[in-house]
Amino acid sequence: MKRRKMNHDREARRDNRRKSTSIVVEVDAEESVHVIEMEGKSPAKLLSSVDPVLPRILRTTEKDKKPHDVWSHTRMIVLFACAAEAITTCFTPEWVHEPTGINVSATLLNVLGPFMEGVAQHLQETTAHPEWKRACYYFRSVFLGVFTSYCYMVDHAGDLVGKNPFIGPLYIISSLCYACVAFRMGQTFMRLFLANIFQPDKRLPSSIVGWGLTAFILVVLVVAIAGPPGFVRDPNDAQFLGPIAVNDGLELILGMAMSITATWLASFVSVGNYDGSIDWGTWRCNLASVILTVLAYGVHYILPGVAHNVAVKKFVSSFCGSLSGFSATIAATMVRPVILFVLLFEHCWLA
Repeated sequence: MKRRKMNHDREARRDNRRKSTSIVVEVDAEESVHVIEMEGKSPAKLLSSVDPVLPRILRTTEKDKKPHDVWSHTRMIVLFACAAEAITTCFTPEWVHEPTGINVSATLLNVLGPFMEGVAQHLQETTAHPEWKRACYYFRSVFLGVFTSYCYMVDHAGDLVGKNPFIGPLYIISSLCYACVAFRMGQTFMRLFLANIFQPDKRLPSSIVGWGLTAFILVVLVVAIAGPPGFVRDPNDAQFLGPIAVNDGLELILGMAMSITATWLASFVSVGNYDGSIDWGTWRCNLASVILTVLAYGVHYILPGVAHNVAVKKFVSSFCGSLSGFSATIAATMVRPVILFVLLFEHCWLA
């Protein structure tokens, strides 16, 4: 979820509008152009201009292909969102730096995400295969949108300010700087990898992405539902949905549903064209996620009984986290370096 020559920056601005992009499905010359779009948190190269009508994903001039393409679009959203939710929920260790209270594991996700953003962005730019471009698009817009979290960075910085007024702003600035470096490292890594080691878009079918994600999600769900407790969370940390005790399988499915819903909602919140300016679509999603997080925390003070309600916790971690886009913010920032200082100020102010 770019730092080229000056003549390439203009195209990069368009290529990095993470919340305002399109996917074009090629058709015969005599047929009208068919456009499948998702206002996701990561960009695909803008291949044709379209009218800003909502919802874009449902607009097409070929009615016979519309059901198939909408199904394909929905399938990719579900697969990438569920895979990212499974990884962050079930396979991310809990590392905390005790002296400062910094959540190291969650912070590393926000650094690893921009690295993968740079990798996927370079592959998407260089590949000539439409299906691989499409896969990179969904990886950046959906997977990394769930994998990284802007609202968590702001939320965690607020917690750190309670311990030390300087740690919170420093945490935001350092997170942004590390993420920007990781983004460039991802681009460089992928460029060297494609040139010297392996070209996946030329050696592997694009269908391997969908089938691989499907197999991974099914295995994780089976283990969460039928396996021993503790796969999703600490078994001693009891969670409830009303009066019902929630097991690992139900909690994971609820988180996946929240992430999918947030990804769809982002497609409406982020609509707009932002060539040569700040990507306000991404910022609207980030701002909405922060506001919703604050409101969700406010519920704890009004209704103390929901402190262990898994729906509230998953709303904050999965829904708000997926609605925001940290790697999207980094991608948009890196093609507008002049605005970087403005963004740093806004980040610190929100904290």
